[in-house]
Amino acid sequence: MAGIGETLRAERRRQGRSLADAAAETRVRESYLAAIEEDDFAVLGGDVYARGFIRLYGRYLDLDAEALVEAYRANHDTLEEVSAFPGSSIDDILPPDGRPRLPFNPAILGAVGLVALLVIAFFSFRGGGEAESEASEDPNAPGPSPAEVAEVPDEAPTEDDGQALANTPADPLVDASTPAQLDGPALTELVIEVSVLQPVRLNVVQGQPPVSNAQLDVGDSRTLTGDSAVVFRVSDAAAVDITVNGLPLVGLGGPGQAVEVSCAIGEQACQVRVI
Repeated sequence: MAGIGETLRAERRRQGRSLADAAAETRVRESYLAAIEEDDFAVLGGDVYARGFIRLYGRYLDLDAEALVEAYRANHDTLEEVSAFPGSSIDDILPPDGRPRLPFNPAILGAVGLVALLVIAFFSFRGGGEAESEASEDPNAPGPSPAEVAEVPDEAPTEDDGQALANTPADPLVDASTPAQLDGPALTELVIEVSVLQPVRLNVVQGQPPVSNAQLDVGDSRTLTGDSAVVFRVSDAAAVDITVNGLPLVGLGGPGQAVEVSCAIGEQACQVRVI
């Protein structure tokens, strides 16, 4: 049976495409594609990158990309099973019915409850002390006017926000970020598929391949990978379908919302914030 590289090279030549053509259309370095065709996966930077590039190259050539990825897993994958819960195996978390189940640990539950009580007590004491201090300083002082306490609403994102999407700095996620749920265990790899439903701009802040403010059209797709995290931005949350390791990402955002999505190894949800 032909190997992964031989299969890809034979199909590329059959279609009359050069490595340069493939690199330009997939946006994967020509040296990486050449290495894949020689079954030299060590230069790709790890199993996650290798699987992502193989999947992307296979789809580009209209081959069964998932079969190629499974062939790589069987012969080259070095990742070991990782559990997000010490002392628990993957079988403990994913029983035969396929529904995630968290192992019960009374000690952990008690510790979490104690920490929560201490945090509540700390903020209650701090808030009461500050209120008493302010009242004792000037009990007759007038309170702030409604204009002083009125909140200024956030500016809604506009349709023409493509350039702003590319130039927005990669600040850490703020408290306003919300989790987009995945129906599965903690992430042990990152292969993210972005499928375009409506024209949209994509900017990859962290991960591979690098994408800077690319305009994508209906039917386009991109495969993003990362060894520890993938962070990317889209100009319209409703214009894309996203899967992470084959699982759909839900709770991305509404129409017209430009969002930043951050997925990290070891997490059970990706973080989403409006930008």
